[in-house]
Amino acid sequence: MKDEVTRLTAAITLAEKTLECWSDYGPWTDCTKTCSGGTRTRNRTCANPSPSNGGAVCSGSAVQIEACNTDPCPGHRTGVPKIGIVITDGKSNDQANTLAESKKARASGIQLIAIGVGDVSKVDGGWSNNNQWSDCTKTCGDGTRTRTRTCTNPSPSKDGAPCNGSAIQSEACNINPCPVDGGWSNNDTWSACTKTCGDGTRTRTRTCTNPSPSKGGAPCNGSAIQSEACNINPCPVCSTKADVVFLLDSTGSVGATHFKKMLKFIQGVVSKFSVGLNNIQVGIDTFQSTVKSEFKFNQFLDKNDLITAIGNIVYKTGATKTGPAIKFMTTNSFSTAAGHRTDVPKIGIVITDGKSNDQANTLAESKKARASGIQLIAIGVGDVSKVDGGWSNKDPWSACTKTCGDGTRTRSRTCTNPSPSKGGAPCNGSAIESEACNINPCPACLSGWTMYGSSCYFFSHTSEKWTDAFRICQTKNSILAEIGSSGENGFLKKTASKYGGIYWLGGTDSGREGNWYWRTSGTRFSVTDWNSWTKNRGWWLSSRKVAIQEPNNLDGKEHCLEFGDNNRYKWNDNGFWKSFKYICEK
Repeated sequence: MKDEVTRLTAAITLAEKTLECWSDYGPWTDCTKTCSGGTRTRNRTCANPSPSNGGAVCSGSAVQIEACNTDPCPGHRTGVPKIGIVITDGKSNDQANTLAESKKARASGIQLIAIGVGDVSKVDGGWSNNNQWSDCTKTCGDGTRTRTRTCTNPSPSKDGAPCNGSAIQSEACNINPCPVDGGWSNNDTWSACTKTCGDGTRTRTRTCTNPSPSKGGAPCNGSAIQSEACNINPCPVCSTKADVVFLLDSTGSVGATHFKKMLKFIQGVVSKFSVGLNNIQVGIDTFQSTVKSEFKFNQFLDKNDLITAIGNIVYKTGATKTGPAIKFMTTNSFSTAAGHRTDVPKIGIVITDGKSNDQANTLAESKKARASGIQLIAIGVGDVSKVDGGWSNKDPWSACTKTCGDGTRTRSRTCTNPSPSKGGAPCNGSAIESEACNINPCPACLSGWTMYGSSCYFFSHTSEKWTDAFRICQTKNSILAEIGSSGENGFLKKTASKYGGIYWLGGTDSGREGNWYWRTSGTRFSVTDWNSWTKNRGWWLSSRKVAIQEPNNLDGKEHCLEFGDNNRYKWNDNGFWKSFKYICEK
């Protein structure tokens, strides 16, 4: 019996061990997604009953998982804004492509927002846009203008780097040399008065040399010759005894108009005389191929009758026989038969255009007349308005073109003393005088310089604007090269061709278009080697070759001289702002 009870107890205990069970599941959680395959879970507990007395735990999982909302999510909705947010450190490997794709994204309607990631506390500085250029410091003669920018785009902050470079930019402007307007010198002294009485005239001159106009400057304003009245007091009436013969040129070269002027002149002179037997007697001869006595001394002793007779003299033409006419006056007109008084002065007045057919005979007869006691006076007639030119005083010498080794200096004068007018002849000779200067030999050239003749030349390897090249040569105690001979030009061409490239020279016409001169010395070109070439103009069948001659001032902005391998080292004008190599000379 006892054994049976033991077996029953053991069976009951085993039953208790095997009756443990899961509770019912709790409710499902919300799905993790609203579309495109989310999951949800629910839980149960091992408490129905809980394992005890060494019973085993519930078999299986306490959590159940299943798919939910497996339908695909809908795509972009056309009626809503599109916003793209790019979060990056900004270190794109292809910035150009990044920028291009960003533009495409925005063009498609996406509101694109960039958010930086990384150490964004440090901000490096960036330059703003440049301001406008300032006014040039000079209107001519190498001015400077500036413009500024600020390091505010953005400003550096939190140990960011400052902007690289300068906040102020400068450049040359108005590089053309200032024109020098001419100024008058002091007036010379007055000339002698043309008359001793009765409204004379005197003149004085000045020259446009204080300073002389240069580099396109304006000439002096006004006349180089000043005139004024002098000895305006009336001439006294002559009452001294004298016998006066007027010998009038009546030849074809004088002409009727000038002959009438002679008669009026004589009438004016005679009107000042006291005419009479005891005062002044007047006789008149005319001459051409032959000589004629119009009237003798004692023929008209009344002034009014004399003036009338003078006006009635008739003009006759013929050859100019001045010598025989003076002989006739000496031997016939001043004879007692013609009324000459032996105790009074003999005055012979010859009025002629001076175009004698036999000047030697005229001179010989004039000497005989004076030897006989005749006071001989010659008065010219004709077109006296013609004025031949005369040279002014010379300007000071220019600076020597070289400091050593056969330089040249020049000085100029102007044909203004007086200026030629009304068909007058121009001045004879040259307006510019040159002479050698600083003829002492130059020392040997420094390293990097090449000698030709007595000068040293530096051929640069770097390129500069014309104005900068000009200044750089000055820092080397030299000048931007000036060519004074064909030999020097050939040397520079040959040497430059070894290095190649285009080279600035020291010539310019910036003062006045086409007025080329060497900038440092201020002298005009004495030798040139301008380039010329041809190009086709027109269409195919009708095209023709057109000659192009430098300098041609292309676009109106080419005012500086260069030569180079692009033009076989022929001379060419170009713009100063371009950068070429350069040649210094000293």
